[in-house]
Amino acid sequence: TKAMAERKVPGVVVGLWIPGEGTYVVTRGVSELATGKAMQRNDHFRIGSIT
Repeated sequence: TKAMAERKVPGVVVGLWIPGEGTYVVTRGVSELATGKAMQRNDHFRIGSIT
């Protein structure tokens, strides 16, 4: 998308969970630049803090 290109983000997974309403999960872009592998809903992300 335009926002991804402007920020040089290769891929994203976005999820919304609304109690009683359901879920919405979408992927865009790639998870591996070298191979062009597309982002998947079940990709794992390492999250940490440096503060």
